Amino acid sequence: MRRVSVNELAKRTWEVLLRFRHPNRRFNCQDQTKSSWELRAEEAVRLLGKFSARIRAGDRRVQIGDFACGNERLRPLLEREIGPAFDYHGYDLHPQSPSVERLDLSQSVPARTFDAVFCLGILEYLPDVPAFAVRLRSVCRLAVVSYAIVDGSEALLPPERRARQWSNHFTRIDIETIFLRAGFAKVAFVLTNLGRTGVWLLSTEAERESPRIDGRGDLTDAP
Repeated sequence: MRRVSVNELAKRTWEVLLRFRHPNRRFNCQDQTKSSWELRAEEAVRLLGKFSARIRAGDRRVQIGDFACGNERLRPLLEREIGPAFDYHGYDLHPQSPSVERLDLSQSVPARTFDAVFCLGILEYLPDVPAFAVRLRSVCRLAVVSYAIVDGSEALLPPERRARQWSNHFTRIDIETIFLRAGFAKVAFVLTNLGRTGVWLLSTEAERESPRIDGRGDLTDAP
């Protein structure tokens, strides 16, 4: 992590104070129109697009789950990236439209399966990420997950994480190990938001038998 200047620290401290005073600060929904959220969504959809052949099968429509979907920003991005031949299923603890199903992801996942599931901006709030990863594996073939890692080049400071009401504080390796142990294999990984947020494409299928941990403790990609 780079050193933070005095002026930048003062600015970020002020932003923390404002965040604590925001009336809608739970789950930080006031941030959902910010460019950082849009950039994360674009990177996530792009990752799935690169590997979409894995979930296409003839004329069958692809089934996409969007967990903690917020304002459903993924729907138009998916149409642009993979075309219209998919069914979108949005879930959120606080639905923002009638098409979204209410669901508490800290307790359960939908009682159906998907070709791919997006989990963007939700892991930070979950009290038990390993348990969620196991449940997620039971309902999807591919998963695209994001996490604001604590060891990124522009990682948030501890007070900034607390101001966002995040429940956990993981490194990149922590997240990859959690999903490996749940039965996922890492297919691809990118950093976004100035190196602050990691986005992973994970698979539950055959290559889950192949991942290895290299000498540095990092996960190697499946061959």
